[in-house]
Amino acid sequence: MTQLQITAFGDPSVLRLNPSQDKVPAEGEVRVRICFAGVNPIDAKTRAGLGWAAAQNKDKLPWTPGYDVAGVVEKIGPNVTSLAEGDRVCGMVGFPLSAGGYGESVVVAEGELVRLDGIGLRQGAALPLAGLTAWQ
Repeated sequence: MTQLQITAFGDPSVLRLNPSQDKVPAEGEVRVRICFAGVNPIDAKTRAGLGWAAAQNKDKLPWTPGYDVAGVVEKIGPNVTSLAEGDRVCGMVGFPLSAGGYGESVVVAEGELVRLDGIGLRQGAALPLAGLTAWQ
């Protein structure tokens, strides 16, 4: 799989597509094949080296940003009870430190995702951060 990663802090030219291995979900985790990812101000700020997430990840570059995702559960780990392979889901993943949504897949705790019912994947990717902000 490939991930769009921040290789150094700066303008958009610091973003690179890098290969990585698909991870195997551990207990309570699922792997989601990402169909759509949202772009939020925190992603741009972190890429520029601004804010708390950038400060926390400065020694972990290259780093894969992206919090809002929508996709299909392709593998579940042991003891996952609320999701099944093939479920269409969205979520705000890895907030605020691990992120990882700008890739072909991401492994996250099942509690970071919700099943999409009556809404498309494209719209689902736009829901998590903006939707939670509106709800709050």
